[in-house]
Order: sequence, then C-alpha cells, then structure tokens
Amino acid sequence: MAIAIKYNGPKPFTDHLYGSKLHWEIGDTREDVPEHIAIKLLRHPEFEDARKRKTEIKVEELPREEQDNLPPLVNLEAMTKDQLAQYAHRNFGVVLDAGMKKSELLDTVRLQMGKRAR
Repeated sequence: MAIAIKYNGPKPFTDHLYGSKLHWEIGDTREDVPEHIAIKLLRHPEFEDARKRKTEIKVEELPREEQDNLPPLVNLEAMTKDQLAQYAHRNFGVVLDAGMKKSELLDTVRLQMGKRAR
C-alpha cells in the first residue's frame, strides 16, 4: 500500500537513509511512498501525511447540502470506547466492537472521517 507524503524541508531531499531513493523538492507531495518507508519518514518533522490534508476541508468550501450532512466536530480523544463506537455507528453506519483497544477505535473512526471528507 502506498501513502501520500508531503515534504516541507528547507531544501530538496532524496531518501538514502531508508533506501527508497525517492526524491522531493520543497513542498512536493509524493503519492507513491511504500507504507513501510512512509512510517519511517513520518517520524521526521519535515514530512507530513498528505492524507490528513484531505480531511482538513473547510465547511464553507462544501455545497450547502453536504454541510448539513457532516457530523459535528468532536474531541475523539476525550470519548470513551463506547462513545466512539456509538459515534461511528451514528455518523458513518459502521459497527465497531467497543472491546477493541481505544487506539484502534480512534484510528478506525478517523479513517471513516477521511473517507467522508473526500
């Protein structure tokens, strides 16, 4: 699986550290970064997960009917596991097991939120 990674470093960069030999110019986004390399690159502050940017759409940019269908903004980290499962079911129609680890529930809900924003 490939992950989109954006590079915000001060000068062009070619990955020799992790062996991918992928190259970025300042501000470039590459959508072909293998997942195992992306995980390592995202540990560095110069890189960001470009998939997050897709979920950061301003509500004003959406047509009115889509604005009305968006789930309310919430602090997912403050929710209990049961609340996360209920939120996912109510807003995305996804049935989650509240017995899962909270981090897995958070990841699943965020993934659903990203699918909804596209």
